Amino acid sequence: MKAGFNTPLFYHASMMRVMDDERFVVKVGRKGQITIPVEIKRRLGIRDRVVMKVEENEIRIMPLIPLEELFGADGETMREVAREIIDERLREIRREEEIHV
Repeated sequence: MKAGFNTPLFYHASMMRVMDDERFVVKVGRKGQITIPVEIKRRLGIRDRVVMKVEENEIRIMPLIPLEELFGADGETMREVAREIIDERLREIRREEEIHV
């Protein structure tokens, strides 16, 4: 058997439990695409989009949950509130930048 992704040693290392944390080794395709294991997609409710956060030399992948799903019938109202909060924060940042210039 040639060495690579399908070798037993690599296969056994592809999913391991470390304390209460699961780690998965996944293949990165030529275009930089990865496949999230189906059991993780189901457990976290991942559909077609995720949020990737880079922290030093780690990548965190988190489910992207639309506001409508989080807030049910009030989803559109919550979207408007979120936009207002973001707009206000951007105005604060601009004011702070003007002060420091």
